[in-house]
This record gives sequence, C-alpha cells and structure tokens, in this order.
Amino acid sequence: AAAKMTGYTPQEHYNDPELGQKIIHPDDRGLLTEVGTGRHFHKNKPLLLRWIRKDGHIIWTEQRNTPIFDETGRLVAIEGIARDITDLKAAQEQTILYEQGRKQALTNLLINLAHQWRQPLNAVGLIIQRMEEELELKPDQQKAVSAWVKTAMGEIRGLSATITRFTNLYQSDDLPAKIAVNDLASEAIRLLEGRLRALHITAQLEIDADVKLTAVRTDWVEIFVKLLENVIAIVHERRLSGAFVLLSGRAQENGCVEICIEDDCGGIELSVLPFLFEPYVTTAFKSREKGLSLYLIRRILQDRYQGDIRAENSAKGARFVLNARDFSA
Repeated sequence: AAAKMTGYTPQEHYNDPELGQKIIHPDDRGLLTEVGTGRHFHKNKPLLLRWIRKDGHIIWTEQRNTPIFDETGRLVAIEGIARDITDLKAAQEQTILYEQGRKQALTNLLINLAHQWRQPLNAVGLIIQRMEEELELKPDQQKAVSAWVKTAMGEIRGLSATITRFTNLYQSDDLPAKIAVNDLASEAIRLLEGRLRALHITAQLEIDADVKLTAVRTDWVEIFVKLLENVIAIVHERRLSGAFVLLSGRAQENGCVEICIEDDCGGIELSVLPFLFEPYVTTAFKSREKGLSLYLIRRILQDRYQGDIRAENSAKGARFVLNARDFSA
C-alpha cells in the first residue's frame, strides 16, 4: 500500500531510513515533529499531511500516529497508519468554493431585497403617523394610540437602520484597513440585535479600544456573527431562558491579537469537541450552516491572518479563542 501511495518500493525505504521524513512536504514536516512532543497528538484526531510522491506529485494523507519513547523519554519511533485522502480533499475544496459562491449570491440577493424593502418601510411609517393625525380621539385614547405609534415607528426605524448597516457593510470597497476589533464586534452585535434581544441573550464587550488589526471588515464582522449565531442556535435547541456572552480581546507582545468569546450555555459535547472545526464531522453538524461555518472561520484565520481558532469548555459553557495577526494576502 505504501509503495502504491508514494511510488517508492519497500527496498528504497529500507536503503534510506529517513525517506519517510523526506517524502513529507517541507511545510508539513513540523507537524510530524510535534507528534513526538505531544503537542499535535490526539488519539481520536488524525493528522493531515502532504506527501511528495516519487514522481513529484503531491498527495494528501490522513495519518493516525503514536509516538514511541525509550525508558529515558527520548523519541525513538513513530508508529501509525496512513491513507490517501487526496480525492476527499479535492471534493471538500469544491464544496467550499460552491458554498462561497452560494454565499455571495445570497448576499447579493439580500442587498437587492434591502433596497426593495426601504421604500415600503418609509411608506408604512408615513401611513402610521398620518393615521394618528387623522383620528379624532378622546384624550385618554389619544395617549394610548400615540404610545403604539411611537413603538411602531421605533421598530420601523430599527429595521431601516439594520438595512442601512447591512448594505453599507457589503456594498463598501472592502479593502484591508487598520480597524479597532471592538468596532467589528459591535457591528456584529448590532446586526443581530433583534434576535439576541428576542432570546434574552446579553452580549458584553470587554475589548480595549486600542486593540486593532489590519483587516477586511466583512471578514471579522462575519466571524463574530457566526460565533454569536452559534449561541443563538444553542439557546433555541436547548430551550434556554437566555444566555450571557462575553467578548474580550487583548494585544499580545508578539504582535498577535487574542480574542475570546465565552458563553454560559452548558458547553460543547465532548464527543464533538476534538473535531469541531472539520467540515461535516457529525450528523448534528451536517447542515450547510453548521457544517461549514466553523471550518470556514478557521480557514479565514489561517489563510489571511496567520492565526487560528480553538474551542474548549469552561465552567459554565463554551469558549472560543481566536488568534490573529494583520491581514496578509
């Protein structure tokens, strides 16, 4: 099987004991080294590595490795099995491209709908105000109607403001710029304000104003929106009476920004936790929205911000920790 995957014969491996290390793509060799330190080892989580075949072609492999140490604690071997997942990775990439195109089409549709909604909303507001002016009511009735009109106009203005924020966000020339992380998180909270309020979810920001990133605004607003939508979904699914979400952030000495989003909804199922950022890992995460959103967040952080995301359970709920540097194309 190894000869079929790599193109090298067992004799060639025997003649060169280091061939197993040499065939690993240079960018991935550090991951295998980390297995020996225990930093990249999980008995239930495979390691994904690129191998360079004898003919020069690169293949993706999924490996399950076990480090072997001698009595002094020195790494003497790594035992494991590997399988070729090149076709699977290609299919996943096609799925991602499809989802990205689908998302862009949906965004364009919503922008068009937003423009269509604005004029009718203004008309409804004028009609409501005109009704209040035209009705001949007793003073006590007038007071009640005025209160209802005020509430209705408040809802209309709120919806109109959401439409404005949405269109401004997605129609702008979204180039990388130095942006306060607090502003990005605030924008996401405002976009979800109605849904959060309806489910009695309180989102609290503790990100200093001087914590900034060179970033594409829509990248980060969407990251915060997706993570907050996870909380909304959990409150729905577990039928909670409400929730509290803390968004905190700090600048680190190495130039990286660390952002933490923590809720009090009871945490992530332990069976799912090790695989949370892999696409479609369990039946509970096979819808498009749940199956890819966390995976795409990780891709954005790794590909554009030299960062990553991890998830863990806290005393009361789930904690997502994001690390990122300035945007890098």
